[in-house]
Amino acid sequence: MRRKVTNSIAVALSVLLALMTFNSKTHAQPPEKEKYVWDTGVVSLGPTEVLRVSGLNVALSDGSVRFRRINYMQDACDAEGVCKLTLQSTLITSVVPLMPGQGASWTFTGLGPGTYLRAIVLSNTPNLRVNAEIFDTTTGETRVIIGLCLP
Repeated sequence: MRRKVTNSIAVALSVLLALMTFNSKTHAQPPEKEKYVWDTGVVSLGPTEVLRVSGLNVALSDGSVRFRRINYMQDACDAEGVCKLTLQSTLITSVVPLMPGQGASWTFTGLGPGTYLRAIVLSNTPNLRVNAEIFDTTTGETRVIIGLCLP
């Protein structure tokens, strides 16, 4: 009888030790890193102009997009008219999930004379079609459309 109790305790301890050793916690997968970047470069907008950057997911799977805005202020200019730009501020949006065929856009306004901006689109899929459009808010006239390509 004593032998059965000893064996039962040994088996119970072995099972308990196995459960503690093989702890199977599930870990959530981190979101895929945004490794694809589209960049307008630095642009200056007139008082009634805005820049709209849009992206469309043409993939057969889900993707995501974020937008980043970087503002610059004109600094000193040299004798040849070349002016330095200094960083004024940056802003980045939250991640926007996109199913196949969905798009997202962000509209940027200028911050006044002597200011410049740069729009950057970040995505986890290369299958994003991105363009930038500068248009006049008073007339609705499109001044420039730029198709942004991956480098």
